[in-house]
Amino acid sequence: METEQSLPRDVGGAAGRPFPRSFVQELRRRVDIVDLIGAVVALRPAGREFVGLCPFHEERTPSFHVSRDKQVFHCHGCHAGGDVVTFVMRRQALGFAEAVVALAVQVGMTLPDPRPLSAEQRRRLGLQEELYAVCAAAADYFKDSLLQAQGSDAIAYLRRRGVDGPTAERFGLGFAPADWEGLGRALATKFPPERLLQAGLRRERGPGRGAYDYFRGRLMFPIWDERGRVVAFGGRALAATDGPKYLNSPETPIFRKRQTLYALHLARPAIERAGRVVVVEGYMDALTCHQFRFDHAVALLGTALSDAQAGMLMRCAELIVLAFDADLAGGVATERGLAVLQERGAQVAVAPMPAGADPDEALRAEDGPRVFGAALDAAVPLIHYLVRRAIGEANVARMAPEQRWRLAEQMVPFLARVPSVMGRGTRQEYIEHVARALGFREPYDLARAVERHAEKGGGHRNRNTWNPTPVGEGFGRSAVRPAWDAAEETILAVCLRSGEWLRQLLPELSIHDFRGASHKALVARLLQGGVPVTDGGAAGGAEAPGSALLNEEEDPQIRSTIARLLALELPEATAAVLRQCLATMRRARLQEDAGTLRAEQRRLAAEGLDRSAEMLAVTRRLFELTTELARSVRGGGDEHRPPGGG
Repeated sequence: METEQSLPRDVGGAAGRPFPRSFVQELRRRVDIVDLIGAVVALRPAGREFVGLCPFHEERTPSFHVSRDKQVFHCHGCHAGGDVVTFVMRRQALGFAEAVVALAVQVGMTLPDPRPLSAEQRRRLGLQEELYAVCAAAADYFKDSLLQAQGSDAIAYLRRRGVDGPTAERFGLGFAPADWEGLGRALATKFPPERLLQAGLRRERGPGRGAYDYFRGRLMFPIWDERGRVVAFGGRALAATDGPKYLNSPETPIFRKRQTLYALHLARPAIERAGRVVVVEGYMDALTCHQFRFDHAVALLGTALSDAQAGMLMRCAELIVLAFDADLAGGVATERGLAVLQERGAQVAVAPMPAGADPDEALRAEDGPRVFGAALDAAVPLIHYLVRRAIGEANVARMAPEQRWRLAEQMVPFLARVPSVMGRGTRQEYIEHVARALGFREPYDLARAVERHAEKGGGHRNRNTWNPTPVGEGFGRSAVRPAWDAAEETILAVCLRSGEWLRQLLPELSIHDFRGASHKALVARLLQGGVPVTDGGAAGGAEAPGSALLNEEEDPQIRSTIARLLALELPEATAAVLRQCLATMRRARLQEDAGTLRAEQRRLAAEGLDRSAEMLAVTRRLFELTTELARSVRGGGDEHRPPGGG
């Protein structure tokens, strides 16, 4: 089944609306996951499964498994996983409802009327639709104002910055007049006053004193969501006395700045062609990139790159290139962005800008487009970037050996996380690169330090991504891992496969007993209720809880966790095994809580508060915890009692 054709983002208004569970269940039955994925990934049989090279990260050894029996896929390298809907979501950067629509159109299923909404859901959706309309009307008002006499200063500013007419039109640039009531008057006959307040376009002066326009005397940049709807604005001051240089809309029911990327909907076609996305820091950086035909660029919104933005980028492209300002702030932002992206297992590179320049300035310099393009093509992985940042302008040849070794030690944790064999280099190659950069004749001592660090548990656990990735929950499982992690997986996997065990275990589950972030999210979803507790394969053909959840769960991370747990090979689930797992998890929590209390004791003692009431309370609680921990280690009779109190 072909999946790479252009698919509708919205059919009859269905995208973005909930579907009946039975419709998604039938859709998943009609679409064979091996045929769907096999259209874009070369799969070969391996026992009861099919394997191939993962389409979501670069690898040489196949670690991507597809199960026709379970109708799920799972990558043991980057831990992407899910079902047919998840695959289309990730591959084509679609939301859940959009992916359902796309698949339904492909297999010729008639889209159902959305299932009945609650009164609160109708109210919330109605408000969102009104706010989209308010923002669209405001964008038109600002565009019209730019073309009036009052917009002459903004036009002059754009000319000074070299922004041409087609680019200004494509990005919907506008002007907010220096009038406290201009927008309010223009939209007064179309929308009630409270909608402009809720959209972040007006602000109250105080109780009973009316409201005023939030943006005044500024060049206006519309901000869109992934579907190209205006959801907010950024305003650039034209005079130094007009307050902060940039002013963004406050967060609203349709706008979350850490869940939005500027110009993503404009950049998506070019991103798909290029196979990479370029991330810059500001509106003008993105706008200038597009003007100079680097139209696969998107921008952040004045914050460090967030986990949600990282997920959006990974759904768009296999390679993410960070092109931030070449100053200290840019360097810090780059490293924060790298950390977030690496925690998600992304393929990421850094394209340093010319000294003292941001992408906008770099592109407008003499021979700028060629130099900028070369910088993107020469983007380097993390180790190279860190070495350059660490050395700076220093002359390595004149450094004392101790100074060079201190720099090398900063690289050791990152080097230890590099797989011994991977797609774009090996650990040894990176070690040799660092050794050469720091002027070592032989890399032997550095290699030994890296191996020692890796042996102590600081090594890379994601063996198939080319980036050095911090060890963290959600990545590949090493041969030796904490007992609590295996216990959490076992409990959740059993719950997803057996409705009867889910019914018995659910009263035993608490989100506080889970330490893994992805496990916590899944437990929270299970505790919300609404998950069928009948066994798959039972009379009437009821689905197991995990499969049923995949019919309605929209969060891609939870869907991926479900697929991973459904793909696990498990021992036979018995009451004794599950009780032992629960006990292991709770002992781990008690140990963690006890460690926190001991640290608090040390802090209080260091501050001379060892006789305080606070110290007494901490000590008492620590005694209670250690007593409970000792009882759990001895068994306390609980570990052989069936879950659910049976």
